[in-house]
Amino acid sequence: MKKIGLITGIIVFVFSILAVWVTSEVNGEAQQKNMNESTKLGTAMPSLRSKRTHSRTMLDPLAVSLESLNIVSMNLAGCQPSRSAPWDWNQQTSTDAVRTEISKSNPDIIALQECPGGVKWAERVFGDSYHALGAAHSHANQVVLLVKTGIQAELVPLPGLPAVMIELQYGDNRRLLMASVHLAPFKQGDNKRRSQVESLLKQASPRSYPLLFAGDTNMRTSEDDVMQGDLQLLDVWKLAGSNPATEFTWDTIDHGRSGGFFNQYYGEDTRQYTARYDRIYVFTANSSIEVEYAPSFELIANQPMTSKLDFLSDHFGMSSQINLKWKNRTSAHVVVAHH
Repeated sequence: MKKIGLITGIIVFVFSILAVWVTSEVNGEAQQKNMNESTKLGTAMPSLRSKRTHSRTMLDPLAVSLESLNIVSMNLAGCQPSRSAPWDWNQQTSTDAVRTEISKSNPDIIALQECPGGVKWAERVFGDSYHALGAAHSHANQVVLLVKTGIQAELVPLPGLPAVMIELQYGDNRRLLMASVHLAPFKQGDNKRRSQVESLLKQASPRSYPLLFAGDTNMRTSEDDVMQGDLQLLDVWKLAGSNPATEFTWDTIDHGRSGGFFNQYYGEDTRQYTARYDRIYVFTANSSIEVEYAPSFELIANQPMTSKLDFLSDHFGMSSQINLKWKNRTSAHVVVAHH
């Protein structure tokens, strides 16, 4: 019995030693694993912090808007359904589809024309994400300008003009003007359109502020020399390389024979032609800004919806991104860059 007790004691002792050794090994591996993971996180975190520096955050919504301005402009045609739309498609359905289409671009600035309502309508449609700073009547419905919530801006009065202008504020004494416009219609309205643009420029020149304006300008190719030459405007589509694929913001040509679309917005009565009515212009305001290289310029709402004949509007929308680099306390260095 004594031998059995001795043997049992030895076995218990050996197993105790083994248990201590196994526990030590497991803890050691766990500690090493934690150290390895910590090392990995330690090397990864600076990269993550670097990325966050250049991305939008809820804590600092102006962090990127100081460097980048994404603009979307669209003539909504009153959010009236196309005559080629399904029978149950109504104005609210079109409004919802417009909001979805514009939101895809995540714009900082939304310039709208032919809105069926003003400020209250726009804020109801786009919710808390955007703030409508003003509305103005044009020859067709209303012009509205919205900014993303958190961007500091003030309304600039433009009495009598079919436009809404705001002054974007970037820190101390840094200012940029932005406008949504719906200029005079018809080919014979060219002189009136020039006068309207000159009224916009009068807001920018005395301040020496850069001005960007976007919208349905109703301009024809014959007016390019006046706008670019006499008024010294920079045409963003041309700066982007004059891409034929994004040239026409109005295209009611029947592309069906080539397997394409036909924006039959007005049904069988739709007149077939192309035009570049909608434009984005930059005014450098006494050379206080420069455009270094080609801007981005894309069309939105240029694809059919429920059929190859059904579109959101008779116009296509525009999207462009502009990068800002401030040269001094009173002016900006503008770089319009690709997405």
